[in-house]
Amino acid sequence: MQFYQGKKVYITGGSSGIGLAAAKLLASWGADVVISARGEARLQAGLAEMKAAARSADQTFGVVAHDVSDPAQCEAAKDAVVELLGGVDVVIANAGVAHPSRVLETPVEVFEKMMNINYFGTVHTVRAFLPELQRRRGSRIGIVSSMLGFMGVYGYTAYAASKFAQIGFADSLRQELIDHGIKLTLLYPPDTDTPQLAEENKIKPPETKAIS
Repeated sequence: MQFYQGKKVYITGGSSGIGLAAAKLLASWGADVVISARGEARLQAGLAEMKAAARSADQTFGVVAHDVSDPAQCEAAKDAVVELLGGVDVVIANAGVAHPSRVLETPVEVFEKMMNINYFGTVHTVRAFLPELQRRRGSRIGIVSSMLGFMGVYGYTAYAASKFAQIGFADSLRQELIDHGIKLTLLYPPDTDTPQLAEENKIKPPETKAIS
């Protein structure tokens, strides 16, 4: 799309799945893109794929390895991205994890992990980058949620709760951004053929498999 040509874009959870697919598409549209995730090896593989998809040789690409559940690491990631790209026009909060299991079979640590990555990871990312976005009129925020952000599904108590929280945050934030000219887009993808879904399918309760 013409809008993204020359734009500076940052994507969390960008080393695989939806995040990497978005990064490659944006690269083909002429954007400068930095992706982040926790694993350095997968980030480097993603970097190579972005470069291969680029529209021109003068585009800038990079990676940042960090944990979105840590606000200090998100701030450091913002500094690294701004230094590399010279600013940020678009932030896509895509990092997320899921662990389907029945509520009494789900350790409390899993509930906490879902909230820390899916919800607080979005909050920390937005809070770190928002001052930079406010300096660039017409900037945008994308938040990748899920269909389970507005409906529950058997076996996804921990995940759905984190996505409901994420959507409540985003809907309220959108109103705050109006005066700054920043647009916020929420995405609600269904089951998508990604490495994440492949891992989920290994542990889904039978009832969940029957639904999906």
